[in-house]
Amino acid sequence: SDVCSSDLLLVGARGAGKTLVLDSALRQLRETHGTGVLPVRLNGMLHSDERVGMREIAEQLCAAGEELEFSRAAGFAENVAFMREVLRVLEGGRRSVVFVLEDFDLFAHRPKQTLLYAVMDLLQQTQVQAAVVGVTCRHDAAELLEKRVKSRFSSRRILLAPPVGRMRAATLVRHALSLPLPPLDAEPLDADADHARGGGRVHRGLRVCRGDARRHPDGQGDRKSTRLNSSHPRYL
Repeated sequence: SDVCSSDLLLVGARGAGKTLVLDSALRQLRETHGTGVLPVRLNGMLHSDERVGMREIAEQLCAAGEELEFSRAAGFAENVAFMREVLRVLEGGRRSVVFVLEDFDLFAHRPKQTLLYAVMDLLQQTQVQAAVVGVTCRHDAAELLEKRVKSRFSSRRILLAPPVGRMRAATLVRHALSLPLPPLDAEPLDADADHARGGGRVHRGLRVCRGDARRHPDGQGDRKSTRLNSSHPRYL
C-alpha cells in the first residue's frame, strides 16, 4: 500500500518564520496536487479544549465535499467517528489531510491530552492518509506528551532560526563580547582617588591599632577603653 502518514514538530523562536515556511510548503503541495491536499488548522490558544478542537476539525473537514454536513450538536465521540469516516473516504479518493497544530505545547498542557491522542491515533490506521505538523517555540514540547501520545509520535523535529543579516550578526557578536557598563553612581576604582577620599583614615586606624598592641603586648587591654576608642573619630 502507498498509504503514508507522518508527523513532525516545527520548532523555533517567535519570529523565526515557522508559519511562513509551513505556508510555503502547503502552497507548493496545493500547486502540485491541487485539491488532493486538505489542510486542517488548529491553534492551541483557541482549540486546545478537546470538544472545541474536534468540533473545529469536523467543520473544516466538511469543506472537503458538498455532501458533508456539519452538526454543531454533535458531541466529542460523534465528531471523532465523523473524522475517521471522512478520512477513510478521502483516502479512497487519493486525498490527504494535513493537520496543522499551532502552539502545539498548549495542546500538550491539556489534561489527558484527549485531542492529541485522537488525532495521533489516526496515523496508526492503515486506511488513513494524513500528516500532523506541530508548530511550537518550545524545544521540549515532545517531552510534555503523555506516554500513550508519545508512543504514537515520531518526535521528528525541524529547527528554524531567524534570518540574520551581516550587519545584524556583527551587532550580536559585538554585544556578546562587550562588558557591562558600571552604574552611574558607582565609585571609581582609582587608588589615588580612594586614598584622597578616605584611604588615609584606614592607615591612621592601623597606626592606632599597632600603638595599642605595643602598650598591651599580652593582648589583654582595657575592654571598656577599647569600646570607647571604637567610637573615636579616628575609627569612623
